[in-house]
Amino acid sequence: MEGSDMVEFKNNDKSCDIHTWGEFCEIIKGNGVQKADFVEEGFGCIHYGQIYTHYGPYTYSTNKFVSKATFDKARKASKGDVIMTDTSENVEDICKSVAYLGEDDIAVSNHALILKHNQNPKFLSYSTLTDCFLAQKRKVVVGVKVSGIKPEQLAKFKIYLPSLTEQKRIVEQLDTFTSSIENLKEQIAQRRKQYEYYRDQLLDLEGKPGVEMKKLGEIVVFRNGKGHEKIIIPDGKYIVVNSKFISSDGSVKKYCNEQISPLYVDDILMVMSDVPNGKAIAKCYLVERNNLYTLNQRIGAFHVCDSNVITKYLFYVINRNEQLLQYDNKIDQTNLKKDDILNITIPLPPLQEQQRIVSILDTFEASIRNLEQQLAQREKQYEYYRNILLSFE
Repeated sequence: MEGSDMVEFKNNDKSCDIHTWGEFCEIIKGNGVQKADFVEEGFGCIHYGQIYTHYGPYTYSTNKFVSKATFDKARKASKGDVIMTDTSENVEDICKSVAYLGEDDIAVSNHALILKHNQNPKFLSYSTLTDCFLAQKRKVVVGVKVSGIKPEQLAKFKIYLPSLTEQKRIVEQLDTFTSSIENLKEQIAQRRKQYEYYRDQLLDLEGKPGVEMKKLGEIVVFRNGKGHEKIIIPDGKYIVVNSKFISSDGSVKKYCNEQISPLYVDDILMVMSDVPNGKAIAKCYLVERNNLYTLNQRIGAFHVCDSNVITKYLFYVINRNEQLLQYDNKIDQTNLKKDDILNITIPLPPLQEQQRIVSILDTFEASIRNLEQQLAQREKQYEYYRNILLSFE
């Protein structure tokens, strides 16, 4: 969607008004559905935890089911109802909502609220994403580690509620954004699959002519990070490289003013500890600047010391390497040991072939980054215009 299209994003309905949610909603607490109740086939259900992780602003179906006995005891959501969480470990996720647009009634778990109403369900769900809705949540949520909200508190929240005709027009505009965003996410997912396929094909080199097999410890110098927890500050001179930094590809940062464990250009960094089935274990990051980073504990640093190895090639080989992922038993915390890491086998083709592989994989990475930048820009546009359309302050 180009900037010229944005002239449509204005409120031209003079009959709009400010209301409280309690004026038009019956708010019912969900009950009875636990994760242990899930079955392969049965009656549709939404568990509050899925609203955080699986659902967007609306859905036509569920991906979890319960037996008839569980369904009969549970409170139900019908077509058009909005289902909303009432608890979370952070304020942002409280009242995270999904408008249910399916035909059949579904069961709803505890820690979720069912909103029955006579308004546009998608309009209500979109309204919970605005800055003014968040500001109202911040005033009333209670709890330290786990926060919650009561139905009677939600009932007093204010909402900008134009006519149903205007609600429909606004929803159509916001749907255009969400459709564009989902399309970009799908393109990124497909491009990642292509990248992973070609990476695996290109790096399957064992036994091929001219390929030498070496242990990682033979071609790198290893360093371990140090604890920085006591010197973390909101904004500092150095970025503390921890697992969050690496797993987010450098977007989530912590800072300090002491470079306890310096990092240098072409250091390859690896997450050595993660939760069971975690997506960060053995994930790598390649340092591109001197005098910017300091290495936290449980992160390993590798620097190539063999002139027959291209650093970027080695990065692609060891990043989430299957030889290391095997240490994740899906049950316990995974802690990679230095010796286990340095003992993995690395295929080393001639330098020319290493460079060819790097060039191909770099092209894929650049393509993915470009799509991710487009996605970030589109999400910012969506947030901006969503607030313009739905906020009342």
